[in-house]
Amino acid sequence: MQSTSTASLQSTAKTRDDKKSILSRPLKGKSDANGHANKKEHSILPFKRKDTVADTKSSKDPNGHTGGSGLYHLDTDITRMEGIVDHKQPMTPPADTDQIYSGGAPGDQQSRREPVRNEETGAWDAPDSWAVKRVADENVGRLKELDDEGNVAKDEDRGPMYFMRIFRADSTFAVISASLNTTAAELISMMAKKTFLQDELDNYQIVMRKHDTSRQLEPGERPLVLQKRLLEMVGYAPNDRLEDLGREDHGYLCRFTFLPAKMSGYSSLERDPGFNKMQRFNHIDLSGRNLITIPITLYQKATEIITLNLSRNLKLDIPKDFVQSCTQLREIKYNSNEAWKLPSSLSLATKLTMLDVSNNRLEQLEHAEMDRLSGLVSLKLSNNKLSSIPPNFGQYYALRSLNLSSNSLTEFPNALRSLSTLVDLDVSFN
Repeated sequence: MQSTSTASLQSTAKTRDDKKSILSRPLKGKSDANGHANKKEHSILPFKRKDTVADTKSSKDPNGHTGGSGLYHLDTDITRMEGIVDHKQPMTPPADTDQIYSGGAPGDQQSRREPVRNEETGAWDAPDSWAVKRVADENVGRLKELDDEGNVAKDEDRGPMYFMRIFRADSTFAVISASLNTTAAELISMMAKKTFLQDELDNYQIVMRKHDTSRQLEPGERPLVLQKRLLEMVGYAPNDRLEDLGREDHGYLCRFTFLPAKMSGYSSLERDPGFNKMQRFNHIDLSGRNLITIPITLYQKATEIITLNLSRNLKLDIPKDFVQSCTQLREIKYNSNEAWKLPSSLSLATKLTMLDVSNNRLEQLEHAEMDRLSGLVSLKLSNNKLSSIPPNFGQYYALRSLNLSSNSLTEFPNALRSLSTLVDLDVSFN
């Protein structure tokens, strides 16, 4: 009992001494008797520790190990950025137009000049689907008249003033009075004076709709001549005062509309319920959609397309990169497009077996490079203005059907004599 009491008293005394030592310690964050602030000895942030700062000054490596604490120094000095940020470079290129700016200091540019690229070494062309403006077609100047003979008043003979209704996108219209030789570009300037434009004139155009097809008029075309010829075709005579008939609405015959370029021709298939329900894209029919280019939706399905109908799209351009993507394409219909020449992209469909380009205005085929389509089985060229056939037609080793009816041939083409596989040949109405 005595030994137990003695041990209990010693334990109680030790507990009291520990409490006194704890109470005698200054509180964290409080000032001691000398007025000095007591700081935390164990900080979570390594750069708050005095010993860490001291170690940093004596260490060669700013990110070197600080000791047994397992922490690294956080460098917050933004005045020393060597090896992290390059020296500041000028933001504008040199004023010398002959000098090619390569990003260095102005004094270094003399040693970094690059030689001017020789055009003969070749040039890179943007893909056709990028809709980059290209060199104008040499046949565009021939689209000034509607009839085959091109009977139109001479430029120096302005003649009487003719009237024409030109509609806007909101279905309102303006009546324009101009001479017969006024071009589409001049009519756009006249419409700009009567319309509040939100863009430059280059971004506007005149679209002619005829029946269920429409196309953009080239700047050199003469809309008043087109209107006059169409009125004569339906029976109007000069004594009917053709110059005044344009005041009325002839929508049953043709209609001219003043539109921004972004509102015409770039048709999308996303809202077409027929295309949304399609599970397979083997047979694509784009006829009569008034397109000027291939809808972007079809690029994703290009490898599935076997037949492609592009008829009755009067200003359709077929990008070369799209045709090259159609690796399974076997049949193309490109009829009734009022084309003066075939798109050069058609020759890239090397697996083609059937091509229909009838009911156009083709006068020659030398430009088309059709000898690349050596696997053709059927070729329709009827109702054009062909006066001759290229000699390379004799290379068609598989051609069985050829239609050349209703053209301007004056003699039997010699190239056809080499077609040993030909079964069906139509050269009527020549």
